[in-house]
Amino acid sequence: MQELAKTPRPAAVFDYVLAGRFFSAHFPDAETAQAADRHLSVLRASRLANHDDLDAVSPSLTLFKGRWEIEAGLRPCFVSNEAGVEVSFYSSKDSYFVRLGDSTVAAGSGPHVMLALSEELDSRSFLFERVLTYGLAAALRRAGAFELHCAAVTDPTTSVSALIVGPSGSGKSTMALQLAESGWKFSSDDVVLLTVSDNLIEAFGLRNHFALTDETMARSELAGLDSVLSGRRVGTDNKLSLPPEDFFPNQHVAKCVPELLIFAQRTEAPCSRFEELDQTQAMKRLLSMCPWTCLDLPVAQQFLDILGRLSRQCRALVLYSGTDLLGDRQYTTRFLSSIMKQQAA
Repeated sequence: MQELAKTPRPAAVFDYVLAGRFFSAHFPDAETAQAADRHLSVLRASRLANHDDLDAVSPSLTLFKGRWEIEAGLRPCFVSNEAGVEVSFYSSKDSYFVRLGDSTVAAGSGPHVMLALSEELDSRSFLFERVLTYGLAAALRRAGAFELHCAAVTDPTTSVSALIVGPSGSGKSTMALQLAESGWKFSSDDVVLLTVSDNLIEAFGLRNHFALTDETMARSELAGLDSVLSGRRVGTDNKLSLPPEDFFPNQHVAKCVPELLIFAQRTEAPCSRFEELDQTQAMKRLLSMCPWTCLDLPVAQQFLDILGRLSRQCRALVLYSGTDLLGDRQYTTRFLSSIMKQQAA
């Protein structure tokens, strides 16, 4: 890892708390600071008025304009495409890099994460948000907060909290929205941050809005939804951004302690069904949803420990969602409520 001293002096430094973790962000100019602050607020990061809660081991994000060289000899271990640019991941036991176009996220085993921003990168662009999000996730992992793609919901009858785990298109957001319409509490429809507190795994919702596909919109029974969502399409997937407080002002909770893992899998069958999983099967499915255990090697062991704790804390099942489950809000609620009651028994 290159030395922090080689980066320019920041023009602004903001301190934040997210999922109970404190971190600082260093910005090269006011425009970048404002753009990043807006995006971080969407991800439920709260600005701090003072530095009292930060110390020498608190993670930091340092953004600067320039180029960061990948360590010699490292080859990309994974390549994808986002926002029309190639995204390459590099990792070794002591370092982790993400190259997004001409911008780079660089981290080691320590708390400091560097974001080298291309001179041409527009701070108002979706690509800028992706670079910032990758950097933030790397910093949070170094603070003991690890991301998992899932919805987090709580049954108001049994108070059992469940994580509905699955890739994009598995029905997480649709089920979370339908359950919220039926009075369930929720922390997230898509991503949570897993942390340890008092020897229990807690799940904090990451963003402060629902991101809905047109299909989820069509299945919703919320009155006035079209007018609220007009013009709110976000991201390269063109999803609709729904602020939950507009419809569910008393149902959002910052975090929950999950007791059940539901691995969602859509089918074309007319009837939904589920089957229970043992701890080993649940751990394998969690690993398949968490590529960072293989990509961010400096913190991979901590990530594995979190997932192991989660698999021991929760009962687990795979839910084969048929056309009945996602097509009828009342049926969805009854079906999942019956599962929750079984887990609470």
